[in-house]
Amino acid sequence: MWYEPFRDFASWLFILDVLIILGAIPWILSLKRDTVAALAWSLIVILLPIFGFLLFLIFGYTHVYRPLKRKRRHRVRFEARASAAKRGRVLRLRRPGTVSRPTGRLAAAAWQ
Repeated sequence: MWYEPFRDFASWLFILDVLIILGAIPWILSLKRDTVAALAWSLIVILLPIFGFLLFLIFGYTHVYRPLKRKRRHRVRFEARASAAKRGRVLRLRRPGTVSRPTGRLAAAAWQ
């Protein structure tokens, strides 16, 4: 019949969905510390085949820690420069030969 190729495709999608669920649920339960959030994401993965796992990858998996570490390092460097400037030690913020404009100093500080 005309639906034979679709039945084969649907069976492959079902197998893929089962494998995703079997891999994603333990991963979600190990990542999420909040039990309500873990249960909610698990249900989304189960009830929305394949699309639920993609939603979890985009919205549920938090990537906050690396940018937060970078911001903290930047703040420590900024505070060190500010405290050195308050003590009267002038830190060299621009390269030799650059124009002494506020935007030039800002761009030079970004290079360091």
